Amino acid sequence: MLNIERIVDEFFKENGLETRLSFNMPIGYETAFGTYDVTINTLFFNDDMLSEAPEFETLFFLFHELRHALQYNFPEKFENEKRIFEANFELFDYENHTISLQH
Repeated sequence: MLNIERIVDEFFKENGLETRLSFNMPIGYETAFGTYDVTINTLFFNDDMLSEAPEFETLFFLFHELRHALQYNFPEKFENEKRIFEANFELFDYENHTISLQH
């Protein structure tokens, strides 16, 4: 079984995150594997669900939520990805629900 606390602690140290970790899921998220609450800078993981999931799935949810913490705390690290994302969405015409192939 994965040691989630150790993995999270190492990730926090390597990335300079001062984020809290909790295994008590917030109300409304009891059936989620995990979530990140930016308003209180806390990562929540559902230990019961993760302990029953395959290891690869646990790692997916773990790093998915860790990435959210990193994105909110250090948005400058994601500027290039943000530009690519915004450029792709400039092509989408929300009113007509079409994608323009011209810039």
